[in-house]
Amino acid sequence: MNVYENIAAVYDKWFSSDPAYHGSGLFYVSALSQMRSGSYLELGIGTGRISLEAVRSAPITVTGIDISPQMLAVCRERYDAMSEKKGTLCLCEGDAANLAYHEEFEGAIMPYHAVAHFLTEEALNSLFRGVFSALKPGGWFLMDDFSLNQDTIPEWVNTDEPIIEYQDPEVTISDRFQCDFNRNLMHIQLFMNNVLHTSLTVRWRETGEIKAHAEQAGLEILSLMGDFDGSVWTEQSPEQIWFFRKPGNSGNVIQLPLLDVKYRTASPVQVLRSKTSLS
Repeated sequence: MNVYENIAAVYDKWFSSDPAYHGSGLFYVSALSQMRSGSYLELGIGTGRISLEAVRSAPITVTGIDISPQMLAVCRERYDAMSEKKGTLCLCEGDAANLAYHEEFEGAIMPYHAVAHFLTEEALNSLFRGVFSALKPGGWFLMDDFSLNQDTIPEWVNTDEPIIEYQDPEVTISDRFQCDFNRNLMHIQLFMNNVLHTSLTVRWRETGEIKAHAEQAGLEILSLMGDFDGSVWTEQSPEQIWFFRKPGNSGNVIQLPLLDVKYRTASPVQVLRSKTSLS
């Protein structure tokens, strides 16, 4: 059983109060939507919130890969229900650590900390090698990861009580994030109506680790940003957002979409996240 089997139906509600969820969505949708043609790859497509919006407005083909058939089912249902779409979305169940493509895509994205699911060095190496192989010469790769350290611990880390993330008359969704800073492991517990629903563990990487794995695979590093506003990464940055390129010539130029950093405080739901906990 994959950990998302029982999460797919509530995934988007669960993360609806996270500024990075909204910021990453705007960022990657804008990146894909500016493309006028070509084929692109989304790793960890989940419920499809990014690629669905991209193919709605851009005449491109996106291949979305996810290890969870339940998440893909949600995505497929939403795609089938779209009345207007300029592009095409192809969905594949599979592990991004075992990609088997060869120079098929102009670009690839791996949004919203999906890389943190690769817990071992072998899996991360395989991911980057697979992306390199999948990209056409000159193709680009955008991805992001958590940026955490003990000196700048976010308010949602290592809380005594679960924090409410979403609430309606039928369901209260809350979670607890416990971080092991010695091993860069984050243990996540998801609660539904005060009852533990599922647990999972992810691993964030230091920037030096990401850099080493990418360069070993053959990718060039074009940019490392600390937020979706394009700010340069520092130890205090809330995110690490990487822009890679496969060496070679390509006429497919991407202009990085830069958000107003105010997106982090614009949602009124954030007030609920930061001030409310379960008793």
